Amino acid sequence: MKKLKILISTGHGRLHLFQSAEALQKLGLSVSILSGWFPKKTGTLFIKILSILTSHKSLDSGLAKRKINVRRFHSLWYVEFLTQFLLIISKKTKLFSKNFVVTFGWRLFSFCSKFFVKEYNVFHVRSGAGGIALKNAKKINL
Repeated sequence: MKKLKILISTGHGRLHLFQSAEALQKLGLSVSILSGWFPKKTGTLFIKILSILTSHKSLDSGLAKRKINVRRFHSLWYVEFLTQFLLIISKKTKLFSKNFVVTFGWRLFSFCSKFFVKEYNVFHVRSGAGGIALKNAKKINL
């Protein structure tokens, strides 16, 4: 029997599936996470500047919760950064609606996710983070 290789996609933003990944890993399963930005250090000047730019007063404490003990982590940080940047632009200029930016961000995350699924036999996604990646997973009988 082939050893199970599990990919859990949390999407960007809140990360409610980290505990599931850690629990599965404790059972001896090979688990990887696919997520947005995952800073190695919190409390840095960079994060403080981002907090001011994004008007997220609790950005540092939110990022501090992104601690996880999983051996393999794939970061789609560029998708999360682009989405947050577009949200700032939309808020200040009304160039885009918030709904448009959020939908674009999730679709881009989904599109970029599809390049990771082929090396796994189980693909679990947070609601809204699947899209194109799920279609790709079905094509390869995942």
